[in-house]
Amino acid sequence: MKRKRNMLILSVLLLYSSLGFAQTPSSLSDVQGAFDGLSKALAKSLPFNASVGLNWSDAYIGQAILLRRMILAQ
Repeated sequence: MKRKRNMLILSVLLLYSSLGFAQTPSSLSDVQGAFDGLSKALAKSLPFNASVGLNWSDAYIGQAILLRRMILAQ
């Protein structure tokens, strides 16, 4: 019963996801303009996200080293 329900949900999702690809853009320049806007928006946020990721990594590794020292000190 659960498998049938999951297959039904999956088939409905696949059906609706294919509808988005069926639409054709009016021109290639529209698609290129949309991707240019997307790339400009991503270019503004990527440096911030990279620095947050690097800081998280340092803090996590530092915490792991501290925890290991505490375990070895016992």
